[in-house]
Amino acid sequence: MSNHTIEQLKTWLEFRSFSLEDFVSAKKITPDQIQGDSDKYKLTNLTFIDAENLSAHVYFYPSGKFAIMNICGKGLEQLSATDLFSVYGEPEAAERSRAGKTANYAVYAEEGFAFSYKHKEKEVHLPGFISFDAGCGIH
Repeated sequence: MSNHTIEQLKTWLEFRSFSLEDFVSAKKITPDQIQGDSDKYKLTNLTFIDAENLSAHVYFYPSGKFAIMNICGKGLEQLSATDLFSVYGEPEAAERSRAGKTANYAVYAEEGFAFSYKHKEKEVHLPGFISFDAGCGIH
């Protein structure tokens, strides 16, 4: 099992405790990386941060509280669905992914994340990890 996969996931999940202000400061987000009045997954009026250095799209509620994060692109390159399954076990829910006929979506609501993977290769792929907070009714 790759420790990198699990450590990287833990790092990303820690971001849920950051406020918008804390996240911008800690990750040295520049003003051009911040967009207001964004919508995602039926949530409206979010602040969107395109944190390219993290390979993530991060959203915050108008209050500044963390809302949701998508890990994408280079952030997925060294991740293994097999490693995630070995640590977290069977997902609480498994759904068909919009990523294609050979893709499933594993949901770990108690842990606060979900990911899309190719079910034959156990390979993580886009749309990647999505982290939820309590305001989304998932966590």
